[in-house]
Amino acid sequence: MKKNSLQANKHVFGPVASRRLGLSLGVDLVKHKTCTFNCIYCECGPTTKHSGKRKEYVSRSKVISELDKILASSPGLDYVTFSGSGEPTLNSALGKVIGFIKDKYPAYKVAVLTNSSLLGSSSVRRDLSRADVVEASLDAVSAAAFEKINRPCINIKPEEFIKGIEETARRIKGQLWIEIFIVPGINDTGEELKLIKQALERIKPAEIHINTLDRPGTESDVMPADTAALEKVRRFFLPLESRIIAHPYPGSRKGAFSAGKLEDMVLALLSRRPSTLEDLKTAFAVREEELKSHLLQLRNSGRISVIKKQRGDFYKIS
Repeated sequence: MKKNSLQANKHVFGPVASRRLGLSLGVDLVKHKTCTFNCIYCECGPTTKHSGKRKEYVSRSKVISELDKILASSPGLDYVTFSGSGEPTLNSALGKVIGFIKDKYPAYKVAVLTNSSLLGSSSVRRDLSRADVVEASLDAVSAAAFEKINRPCINIKPEEFIKGIEETARRIKGQLWIEIFIVPGINDTGEELKLIKQALERIKPAEIHINTLDRPGTESDVMPADTAALEKVRRFFLPLESRIIAHPYPGSRKGAFSAGKLEDMVLALLSRRPSTLEDLKTAFAVREEELKSHLLQLRNSGRISVIKKQRGDFYKIS
């Protein structure tokens, strides 16, 4: 495999060791924290650009150029994933970028992680039609829990985007997965879980993922659900099959890129999501000592900081 450097890339990052998608190359189609929601648990921080309008927030041609440069070297990836620092379906060029990947590099699977807010739009569903996986969030069904957790920046009700998820499941060629992010004390009550289960029975997703806080979230008082609580939720959903996504991807380095300029690659990743040393080791094929040296330099210069969480020390952009 040829050496690759992400140092000049602004919109493609990683690869990221994903708990759901294995080794995943990230594609960010919006400017930092442009979103329809302002979720209390978001690892990217609070939403600074509230929008429900679809447009080409970042240049389609620049994103495609970056992807072409990287995928041409045939890196070993599990997925190319549209996620990053905001809501990817806000970008009106999403379908064209997915089409580029599927037409020129059909060996690669494409995943889109969405908060579900725009799935009621037929144009969004068309853009997602060639994705191999669409993972749609469904954190709450009652208006009260929805407002507390997702804090929508646009006028949308839970029932509206549940219908959009149902329609997306029917329209895409790939699989529709559902992610439910458990926030203790808000959406883990019997009443709320019953409503979510009823919605899942309507949607009939290929997979159901139960998640909770792993990295530092937007609001410091949001705590992760423990293993016993997550298992209780899983049992509540029976006979629907679901799985708990609560541990980091164990790490195959099969797709790790040979770093051109490690510092820039680390900063590109940390600007999208706080990561531990182990996360970064999985992402980049470098010696631990070299990675630690770069992290120390970045800390000393004030460009990154460290926050302690249950899973360990997370490096984040200062």
